[in-house]
Amino acid sequence: MGFDMDLIREVGARLGINVEIQDMAFDSIIASVEERKIDCSIAGIQVTPERAAKVDFTIPYKKITDAYLVTEDSPIVEINSPEETAPYKVGCQSGGGVANYMLTNMVETGKMPADQLFQYERNDQALLDLKIGRIDIFITHLESAASYVIDPGGVKIVGQAPAFSGNTDMAIIVPKGETVLVEKLNEALQAIIDDGTRDELMVTWNIPIPEK
Repeated sequence: MGFDMDLIREVGARLGINVEIQDMAFDSIIASVEERKIDCSIAGIQVTPERAAKVDFTIPYKKITDAYLVTEDSPIVEINSPEETAPYKVGCQSGGGVANYMLTNMVETGKMPADQLFQYERNDQALLDLKIGRIDIFITHLESAASYVIDPGGVKIVGQAPAFSGNTDMAIIVPKGETVLVEKLNEALQAIIDDGTRDELMVTWNIPIPEK
């Protein structure tokens, strides 16, 4: 569930097809698309040159913002930068931009001990560890963080930041050479953006609407 899932269901509806959603570890998604085990993926995926060498991208459907998530009873009231997470146990998704940033700029530079950074294949694992106190902060895309505040609840956002990887475009990925599929997805995405449906979904999931 969440913004991405609602968006891809709307894309399917516009194209007149059923969308079958498969839940999988984030760091296996690129390979699954490359190997054509799945037709496409929408999972907060940032556009990067490294990924573009392996898969094709649709047009961006929004910009990425990352968020700092803590439990509702956490003494942490505000986080304004990754450096401010140094004293805490921090969780993030393995294989993503946040993990790469935290490893390169926090752990490898000595700002954060390696045993304070926890990487997870799945966001629900990180969310559970946050709630039971194994980690203090969970850094994830704002879309995910906002949905967790709504359901299952018990958590709050204490800060936001531009995407840690530096590239803020979020897009759907498809296997290399699937030009017809990309064109169809682009048509649906553009219509969803133009008629305001994307913004309505963002409001539903408590995500700030981008400035026009």
